[in-house]
Amino acid sequence: MYFQELKNLKIYLSELQTLKEYQLKTMNSAVDSLDFWLISRSLHARNRLNPLQFASDTGLSWDISTELFELLEEKKVFIRFYELWSEDGMECLIRTDNVENITSKETFYNSMTDEYEVVNSEFIDIWYKLLVNPQESLKSREMQEKKVNAPTFSPSNTIENPEVSEMLNKIITRKGRSK
Repeated sequence: MYFQELKNLKIYLSELQTLKEYQLKTMNSAVDSLDFWLISRSLHARNRLNPLQFASDTGLSWDISTELFELLEEKKVFIRFYELWSEDGMECLIRTDNVENITSKETFYNSMTDEYEVVNSEFIDIWYKLLVNPQESLKSREMQEKKVNAPTFSPSNTIENPEVSEMLNKIITRKGRSK
């Protein structure tokens, strides 16, 4: 594996007694896919990661992908940030690591239109930045191209799958024991 933190996550997952065998296989496969997907991103792209793009590129479900990103955020592998975009999608009105900096306000100024725009959660994008470096780099392989452009990850376009949530809640609740 290229990222030691992902290798550590696989070890941690294998030590959990709350996961069923098929859940462990699913998560290990997702972690392997993420390891290669991350190493195949440019350094610049690793600062702006979309879990739905990862899911689209690798054939994983959106649920597993977003839950994996959230788990890795708790493990300090990623940091999440938010962007509020203008209604026409032409200007980022604010970029912040705290969504309350967006949702606590009613409007934001759009310098392109010289008007204030009402905050609409439909225009909040969620991104992740990779905080760790790989142990080795991808030298002999070509960078993978996106198969298709995935939708932007936002609170409005993800539906929680109870089975995936249950599986990952078991993982997350045991996080204190892994430190």
